This record gives sequence, C-alpha cells and structure tokens, in this order.
Amino acid sequence: MTQVAAPAPHLRERRRWKAALDDLADQIQSWAKARRWPVERPSVELEERRLGKYRAPSLHVHTGNGALVVEPIARYVTAGDGRVDIYGLLHFRKLLLIREKDAWKLYTEDRIPWPLPWGEKAFVNLAEALTAP
Repeated sequence: MTQVAAPAPHLRERRRWKAALDDLADQIQSWAKARRWPVERPSVELEERRLGKYRAPSLHVHTGNGALVVEPIARYVTAGDGRVDIYGLLHFRKLLLIREKDAWKLYTEDRIPWPLPWGEKAFVNLAEALTAP
C-alpha cells in the first residue's frame, strides 16, 4: 500500500489563502452585479517568502462614478492574517481590508476602523466614497 504524503504546510496555507481571496472576489462581484456595476476579474501574480509565487484574483468594479480596484497584497502582514487594498482610480483614495481570524475587517490607511462592519452595505458605502467626484 502506497501512502500519499500530506502537502507541505506552506502549500496548505497558500491554498487556504487563495480560497479566502476567491470567496472574497466572488462576494464582491455578486454585490457589484446586483447594482449593475460591470466587473472585470484579472488575476495578479504575487510572491511571498513563505508561500512562493501564486496567482490571485483582482477586481475592477466600474461604478456609475468611476473605477474601483480590489487588489490582494499579501497573506503575511503585520497585525492580520492577510490584506487586500480597495481603492478608487480617480483620486487614489485607499481602504485596507484586513483578514483577522477568518473575518474581513475594513480600515482606513491610518488603521482607523471603517464605521460599518464588512458586508454588502459597507462595500456599497466605500465604493461610493472612493469613486465620488
């Protein structure tokens, strides 16, 4: 009988991180499409010392006022279990989506918590704030 070796810890963690990013992208894409905001979903290549090279989903959401970009940054970050940046292209204002204990939390660049918990309402609120003229 042949035994199959378990994947290395870094491969398991990379798989978990990529699954969290895919779920997040699916969620945001669904919320945007409910508002008839067109969404493009290119992938980006990331490289982290502990995870190696991998591809992850990025989103370009076209609201009525402008484009919003959702871009994964890294799994290993200070004070969190992963980071995704959300920014508007018009003014390049940015918010940080930090994963903490399997939940996403939204912060300003200065690490001030966003007034709404992460969810559809917060996404719509930030999309409008980041793309306002």
